[in-house]
Amino acid sequence: MKHDKCNYPECNKSAATSFALVPLCVDHFVLIRDETNKYYQSNSKVGNHMKHIEREHYHKISHLTPLLNKEAGRK
Repeated sequence: MKHDKCNYPECNKSAATSFALVPLCVDHFVLIRDETNKYYQSNSKVGNHMKHIEREHYHKISHLTPLLNKEAGRK
């Protein structure tokens, strides 16, 4: 992981961890993790829904996730 670059657009930092198997720097991992927590917490409350499309930071890397690539027939 130390030699990988963060896969968040326009980031030149080294990857230190990953989200959905996508290498990310700590800053972008925290950003996406917090957004994901907000998404799931808001969807557990009636009338306070965050739409999937509103996950702007996650969608910047979602095309790189293995699950999305598998569903699209990509390797």
